[in-house]
Formats: sequence, C-alpha cells, structure tokens
Amino acid sequence: MKQNTSALSQCNHNRATPRPRPRPRQRSWNRKEYRNIMSNRRAAPSKARSKARMDPEVDLPPPLLSNVVGTWAYDTMSRRINEEILQNMVVKDNESNLSKESVVRLKEFVEELEKADKHRLRPINDKGFDSTRWNEDIVSNYSEKTWLDAPWLVTEYYFYRRILEAVGYFSGELGDPFEAQKQKGLQSCFPALKSLSKLVLQAITALEDPSMESKEYYFKAILLTSLWGNRMDLSIWPAEATSDPDSTERAKDAIGQVLKSSSKMLLADDSEVVWEAVKASSPADQMDIIADNAGFELITDLCLADLLVSSGLS
Repeated sequence: MKQNTSALSQCNHNRATPRPRPRPRQRSWNRKEYRNIMSNRRAAPSKARSKARMDPEVDLPPPLLSNVVGTWAYDTMSRRINEEILQNMVVKDNESNLSKESVVRLKEFVEELEKADKHRLRPINDKGFDSTRWNEDIVSNYSEKTWLDAPWLVTEYYFYRRILEAVGYFSGELGDPFEAQKQKGLQSCFPALKSLSKLVLQAITALEDPSMESKEYYFKAILLTSLWGNRMDLSIWPAEATSDPDSTERAKDAIGQVLKSSSKMLLADDSEVVWEAVKASSPADQMDIIADNAGFELITDLCLADLLVSSGLS
C-alpha cells in the first residue's frame, strides 16, 4: 500500500506544538501474555532462529487416557504402577524402615490401585510445601475422574506424589523411597562407563575443529546417546581417542554406526530440528536439560551438558 507522503508531511508541518507523549501505563500480565512476550523477546531476527523457535500457541492433541483395555497406558495404570513399582519397589525396598503409619497408608494405597477404575483422584493429604498447588491447580480439575479416566500424564505424576504422601516423606518418616533403586541403577552402569567415556573424549577432542559440520556430527551422536541411555550400543566405539587422521576417520565411521543403530526404533527423529535450534542460538547463554532419571541415564545427560559447554555451543 502506497502512502501519500506529501500529505503526511504537510500535516506534520501544520502542527503548532507536538503533543506530549503519554507515559506508559503500568499493568500486570497474565501467564499466557507473559509467556508470549518472553517468547518474542528471545526470538532472534535471523530466519534460522525464527524457523527453529517453536510456536507456543499450537493446538495440543487430545490427552492420552488409560481406559482402553489392551493399551500400554491401561496396563500401566491398572497393573504396573501397583505391582511393579509400589509393591515391588517402594514397599519391598523400604519395609524395614517404614513407620507403622506408613505401612497402613501404603496398604490403603495398594487397595485403591487394585480398583483403579473405581477410585477417583483425591486431594493430596500431607504437609508438603507443594500440596496446596497440587490440589488447587491439578487435582481439582480431575476430582471426578478415576485413575483410568484422567489423562495418563496427570496420573503418572500424581502417582509418584501420592507415594511421597504414603511413606511420610514430608513429615520425616522416610527419605527417598527410590534410593535403593537409584543405587542399583548407578552400580549396574559402571561397565558401560568405559565405552561412554571413549565416545565423549573423542567427541570433545574433535571439537577443536571449528567447523559446524564437525560439531553437528558429534552433537547428534551424544544427543542420541542421552536419549537412549543404557540402551545405546557403545561397544562399536573405537578405543583410541587421538586426533590423527586415521583415528578420526575410524571415529566418524563409528559415529555413523551409532547414529544408524540408535535411529532404528525411533517413532520420530527431530534431532535435525534440535541441531538447527542449537546452532541458531550458539553460543546460548543458557540451555536447560530436564533430567527425569537416575543412574546411567543421568550420566548420559551430564555428558551431553559437557559437550555443549566444551564445544562452545552453550
């Protein structure tokens, strides 16, 4: 659209005195508005970063429920969390350290989960610092839903919070109910650490090459290692970690095998999108890694963090 610049100039010229600019009004932002503002501030003007940035307003798919017989979600909520996690891990691993009150609460919890299709989600009932937030922001929205009818993601987190209530975690009756499992997981991963250390050391050594192509190669390898954890086959990694051409070539061949083997069972592979986002923001002031596991999975996450910092990507 073309503007009549001469008319605009004449209009500005005829103004006797410019009007004072009003002071901006102070206002409070709701959560949605604040998220949008911060997202726009973080967006870079470059096309690469704009393309890599995720739109916070995309429509979410319908939540996954656990009320369809034969599905993984149904088996998890109707059997697995009770038999394999609550009874076989929490109760069995801590039975000698449980208080009498905890034993009663855990027994009631087991009986509740045995009829997961009948029991509705009830409020958290302890003195935990987060109990009010849980009850007001989450449980209240699903108080009419059973364990199987509520969204699977909600009941998954709710289950673990109910464990803390049952064992008296916030009242000091028991410490971490999964400590024994975490210790076992860490000890069992020791044999794999030698292979993993060779991979990370070779990757960091190769990052002396300033080219983004080299960084992308190693970034994807360790990103997928972090994804798979102890399911990644690291036995194919070469033993040497030197910078001579032959060793570097063998390392690249091994990376190709790592990437190929780790991509076979992926339902979706967004590693290319992740790399483009990382590259566009490099060097990033801050990168967050959500660690939701212990043992070897935590170690592979730390290796990814090491690579990001050592490479200058973050």
